[in-house]
Amino acid sequence: MRYLFILVYFGFCITSVHAENNGEFFDDGNTAIFNVDLANEVERLALLGVFIPPTLISAISTVDAQNTSEVVHLQQWLTWLAEDPEKLGRSSYLNEPLVAGAVSNIEQTITLGSQIVPGGGFLVTKHWEHAVELQVTNSGELNFVSLKSEDLNIRFEITSRVVSGIHGGLDQKIDALYFKLVEGELQVGDKVTIEYRNLTLPTKVSDHFSLPVYFSVNEFAGLFQIQEEQLIIHGGRLAKASLIVPSYIRAGINFEAKVYLKDKFGNLAEDRFPSFDIIRNGVFYQRISAGIVSEHIIEGLNLDYGSEASIELRSSGGGISVSANPFTFANTRKQIRWGDTRVHTSAGIGDMPPVALDFVIPATRDEFLNTSNWNAKMGLKSWIWQKDVKHGGRHQVISDWFQGDLNAQSDLVGAMLPRTAIVIGSAAVPIDDRSINNKLLKYIELLSNTSQFESYANRLLSKGYRLSFAASNQSELIPLGPRVDAALTAVIVEDGEDWFSAFSKGRTYVTTGHRAILDVSVNNALPGERIVSKAEGSEDLERVIEGRVKGTAGIHKVDLVKNGKVINSKMFSTVPEGELSHLLKITFYSDANAYQGQRDLPRNGREWLGYFKSEAKIKAVDAPGFLDSARQGLAQSEPNRVDFITWTRGSHSGFLVDLEDADGDTVFEINLKEGHEDIDVIPRTRQASHIPSVRQMIPYFDLVEGPQHRKVAVNGYEDEITLEFINPLTKKDVNFRFVDKAELKQGDYYYIRVQQIDDQMAWSSPVFVGGFDQP
Repeated sequence: MRYLFILVYFGFCITSVHAENNGEFFDDGNTAIFNVDLANEVERLALLGVFIPPTLISAISTVDAQNTSEVVHLQQWLTWLAEDPEKLGRSSYLNEPLVAGAVSNIEQTITLGSQIVPGGGFLVTKHWEHAVELQVTNSGELNFVSLKSEDLNIRFEITSRVVSGIHGGLDQKIDALYFKLVEGELQVGDKVTIEYRNLTLPTKVSDHFSLPVYFSVNEFAGLFQIQEEQLIIHGGRLAKASLIVPSYIRAGINFEAKVYLKDKFGNLAEDRFPSFDIIRNGVFYQRISAGIVSEHIIEGLNLDYGSEASIELRSSGGGISVSANPFTFANTRKQIRWGDTRVHTSAGIGDMPPVALDFVIPATRDEFLNTSNWNAKMGLKSWIWQKDVKHGGRHQVISDWFQGDLNAQSDLVGAMLPRTAIVIGSAAVPIDDRSINNKLLKYIELLSNTSQFESYANRLLSKGYRLSFAASNQSELIPLGPRVDAALTAVIVEDGEDWFSAFSKGRTYVTTGHRAILDVSVNNALPGERIVSKAEGSEDLERVIEGRVKGTAGIHKVDLVKNGKVINSKMFSTVPEGELSHLLKITFYSDANAYQGQRDLPRNGREWLGYFKSEAKIKAVDAPGFLDSARQGLAQSEPNRVDFITWTRGSHSGFLVDLEDADGDTVFEINLKEGHEDIDVIPRTRQASHIPSVRQMIPYFDLVEGPQHRKVAVNGYEDEITLEFINPLTKKDVNFRFVDKAELKQGDYYYIRVQQIDDQMAWSSPVFVGGFDQP
């Protein structure tokens, strides 16, 4: 399989491009002259109420007008949709109720609307977020697919075709199954049956799940998408619950709590539920009756001020018990609103809003849009201007305005009005820092699911751009398994504001999926705001950076970052003097910055596979930060050995080892297996590289003196392994204060970075020094 990270995809219908390029990298369409007549016809048909599939919109938006055969093919597709849609055929399903993450059998019947002769056939594929690989070799294994005709004289040959896009790998190419007709002919009205055995369903609920099929009428024709029914994927059995309360609570004042009953993948469960009790400060408060309702609002809750105040949710049988998210008491009406700033709404999986968020910002990639379907969208909306690095990178434009035929970043920036748009810049497909309008670009996406891009954010900030941080749980990397809740944006809302007003002012912080409270100020300015560089007639002001973090696990450390460099840190997990060190934290980190800071795609993620050995007995191991079962795991295979696998991309990931009878003579060993970086993206300046094997010996005596860092060279990068002893009683709620008395310069910026002992993290948006707000 070959992966290509490209600007926009050509859709399934452009078979000639794949053939001519033989699977190699091809131009992204920025220089192509697309066919205006086809684009106008799409708009005309859409106004008449004809549904145009997103794959067809994408193909038309990128087709070269000089590619006559392809233009004719696309025109034929449009004509059939408008005048004779039955020629595209129909699909229907026979299936049991579908449950998220379950294994099911589905029978799909295709009724043909066009004749298919030898050389034609059927492309059987899947939505890019559906983390399966369809196979035809073993009917007893998962995700087996077969295709048959009622006519015994019909014979197919199984091959493959390279595809990308919604029904492929999105920005990456995958091999999809192609059933090529080699004997007989299929006539209008004939039926073929596709059987999916032991199909692993997506882990997200959906009301429009599909199993897309395309057909070609002969060996030289393009591919048409068969019209289809859509399936419903339901939530599964009750496995866990969430209890959401406001981050800031006023003592003695009523507030609401929200209860969500979920399946193991985080969807709202569909089940018969037991009763649940709300426990306030250890005392029963209210019962939620047994039933089938998965969402509940608990009204009239209140708490008196106290450091031990708590709210819990417990099932009647005791099998489920969960505490509320971190909260604290405040005398103001300030509040935190939690959301996702980029929720894709392209087509299929992923269109359902996440559970339990205060806000989401829906985003549709420009190649799936036209004026008609854009105008039909209601409420807050945004679109993704998706280009490669050479043409300006990826921008999310939050606005009612849409214009899809903009080929360069300078064109995009020139066409937008600052009063009508907020732009979030991408680091995963980096925006060009030479053509930025800071009146428009207000955010940089620091977190994209499990990828972290702090280095790139500092590249833009260091050039004087005033940017706040945003985070999205969305990622364009092909999913290896269930999506994890890996990124949240927290908006700091003042009294009388709505969340979008606060968001427009840049008042945010971001977390790796947990709802930590992060209070930060720099000379009383909040994240996203600015302070004066010098009071009138005075000397330089010292900067007091202070605040509080209340997390979901013990707070490992708080870093003060100034102009992209850590200038001070406070450790909160240090083992108290005189106590025996026995809880060892082992952490891995890999840089995701573009190679040597060039204008290019970021570095791919990397796997860490190996084992840890101790001369002292290992009493217990834990990896509370391992949330992705597809690429993270931990097992104690022997009394003094731990095997592990994890993954990083600009991020930290590790585990905890509880030791017994370790002393000054004990030596620890880390062994890493050689491997290879991921190939999800292909930067221009550096290909994914081989990862060498590593063996490190670290004495207990050195660790008692402080954390030990070991660098691992990987073709121009230095990844890092850190071993350190930590206090098992590390507090979740800490205060911090830093003072910077260095010479103050216009353009300085400060932000706080927090790391918990479970590797969950948080970043405050920067506070800026000097300058002024543009009108």
